[in-house]
Amino acid sequence: MVDQVLTAPVQQGVIVDESPYSVKPEVWTSGQNIQFTDGKTQKRRGYSQVYGQLGPSSTDIAPYWNMPWTDGATNYWIYASATNVYKMSTGSTRTSITHAAGAYTSNAEKWNGTVLGGVAYVNNGKEVPQYLAQNSSQLVDIDDAGGETNFPSTYTAVKTLRSFKNFLVAMNITVSGTQKKNLVGWSNPISDFNTLPTWDLTDAAQDAGETELGSSDGKVLDGQSLKDSFIIYKEDAVWSMQHIGGDYVFKFTNLFDDVGMLTDSCVATFDGKHFVVGRDDVYVHNGVTKKSVISRRMRKFLFNRIEPLKLARTFVVPNYTANEMWICYVPTGGTGATDYPTQALVWNWLDDTWSGDVAIAKSSFATFGVVNDTDAVTDWGKTYAGTDVSFTSASTITTASDTSVTLAGITFIAVSGSTSNDGYYTVTNISGTGPTVFTVSETSITTESAGDSVILNGSAELTRSWDVDATSWDESTYNPTNRKLIFCAPVAQKMYEGNSSNQADGTSYLAQVEKIGVNIGTTEKIKYISGVIPRISGSGNINIYVGGEMSPNAGVAWDGPFSFEIGVDYKADLRVSGRYAAIKFESTDSNTWALAGYDFIVDKESDK
Repeated sequence: MVDQVLTAPVQQGVIVDESPYSVKPEVWTSGQNIQFTDGKTQKRRGYSQVYGQLGPSSTDIAPYWNMPWTDGATNYWIYASATNVYKMSTGSTRTSITHAAGAYTSNAEKWNGTVLGGVAYVNNGKEVPQYLAQNSSQLVDIDDAGGETNFPSTYTAVKTLRSFKNFLVAMNITVSGTQKKNLVGWSNPISDFNTLPTWDLTDAAQDAGETELGSSDGKVLDGQSLKDSFIIYKEDAVWSMQHIGGDYVFKFTNLFDDVGMLTDSCVATFDGKHFVVGRDDVYVHNGVTKKSVISRRMRKFLFNRIEPLKLARTFVVPNYTANEMWICYVPTGGTGATDYPTQALVWNWLDDTWSGDVAIAKSSFATFGVVNDTDAVTDWGKTYAGTDVSFTSASTITTASDTSVTLAGITFIAVSGSTSNDGYYTVTNISGTGPTVFTVSETSITTESAGDSVILNGSAELTRSWDVDATSWDESTYNPTNRKLIFCAPVAQKMYEGNSSNQADGTSYLAQVEKIGVNIGTTEKIKYISGVIPRISGSGNINIYVGGEMSPNAGVAWDGPFSFEIGVDYKADLRVSGRYAAIKFESTDSNTWALAGYDFIVDKESDK
C-alpha cells in the first residue's frame, strides 16, 4: 500500500542558525537566489546593465555612488567616480557636473548626498560638500557661495551630509584639519525652494549650530529621518535629534547604548521604522523600542560570512516594490582592493522572512529610484522605428574584414545576406536576452584591416518577440515611472538594475533551496520514499535531490539529481530511505519557477 504524505507549504523563509531538526516544517534550511511571494518559493530574478557607458562621449567611468534627483521637469541620476561627478537624464545624455576646480583630488570611494528644497548636495567625505541648484550645470563648493551660506570656514570636510526637515545636518566633521568624529552640525533652515541654507555659527539670530555626542567611544557614522526625529548612528550608540526651537534649536537624546551601526549607509526607512545593520545584530526600531529581526535565524550566518577587512564596504538598500531590505556585503576571502559586495542577504518586512544569499553585481553602492534608460530597448512586442533607436559611435576592428562590432557593450554581428558594410545586424545579450535583429540604414563602415576604426551612423528598426520574454505579461522593465534598484559597479564600470532579468548580466546562475531534517510521521520508523510530487509552475527543467538520514547530524545520503520538466512531468521516481528525509530543488538555466509545496510518496515504514 502506498501512503502519500503532504508536507506543509514552503513559504516562511530560510533559517540557517537553528538546528534543521527543530525548525518548522515550512521553513527551508538553506537558500540561494530565491524569494518568497504569494505563499510560494520562487527563483529570484537577476540583474542587467542599464545606461551603457557612463561617461560623456561614450567613455567609461567607474561609478561608486548614485542618487536620483529631479529639476521639476526631468528625472536625473547623479553619480560619482573617484574623482568626478556626472548627471544623466536618459541613457544617452551624460554630463560632467564636476566643480569648476576640476577633478577632485581626494580619490574618494565613499560618497553620500541628499536633496533639500530641490537642491542636490553631493559629498565625498574628504572635502567641502558640493551643491547643484535647479537648472544649474555644475556643482559648486558650498563654501564658495560666500555670504549666501556663510558655511563655516573651519569645516574642511564632512564625513556624512544629510537633510532633515528644512535643515542640512553634517556629521563627523573635520575642523581646521582635525577630525571631530562625534561632532554634529546643522544649518539654518532654508527659506524657500531652490535656496541654500545659511550656516553662520557666530550669528545668534540664526538656528545654525553644533554639538558633540561624546557619551561613547564610537564615532558618528550616519543619520536618517524618522518621522519627526533625525536618528544619528554611532558605531556603538543611537541618538535622536528633535527640533524644539528656541535657544537650543534641537534636543538630543541617547536612544540606545547597546547597539549602533556597522558602517555608514547601513540604515533604511520603511513603514515608520528604521532597518539597521549593527556591529553584531540586525534590528528594527521606531525611535522608541527596538527588536532584532535576525537573531536565531540568520545572524551567525551573516556575520560569519562578511569579510572583516571589508566591513566598511557593507551597505543596505531597500527594494520598496518587493517590501525588502538588502544587506550587501563582501564575502569572506574578498580582501583585495577591487573586492566589493557580491552577495546580499534579503529580509522581507511584510512576511518577516529571510531569503538566503542573493548574488549581486560587484557593487560599491545601490539605491532605489526611477529608471529611464533609452539606451536599452526592452518593451516587448513593440516596434521601434526611425530615430527611436539611434546610434553614432565607434569601435575597433579586431581582425581584417571583421563582420562584427561592439558599441557601448552591445555586439553587432552581420547576419546572412549582409556584409560588414551595410544591411542587417543581430544584437546579442541586451539585458541578458536575445538575439534581436536591427535593420541598419545609412551605415558607413570602413573595415580593411585590424585596428581600423568602425563608425556606425544611422537608425534602427526593431521588433522584439514575446518568445524571448522572461517577464510577466505587460511588465515593462524600463518603464520610466517605475522605481528600481540601481547598483554601481566600479570594477565593471557599469550600472546594473537588480531584479530585472532571469540572468546575471547575461549569464545563467544557480537558484537553490534545501531542507534537511524533514520529519515524516514518527522518527522511530524508517521511511522508504519512492517519489516526489512537486507542486511547481514555470518553464524548463529543475533538478530534484532527495536524501535520507538515520539520525540527526549523521549526514544526508543524497540521491539525484532527478531532472523534472515543469508542465510535463508529474513526479520524480527514486529510492531513498531514512528516519529523516531531505530535499533540494535547483536550477542553473534562465527559466523561471515557483514552488508551492511538494509531496513525498512513501511506500512503507519499518523499525529497521
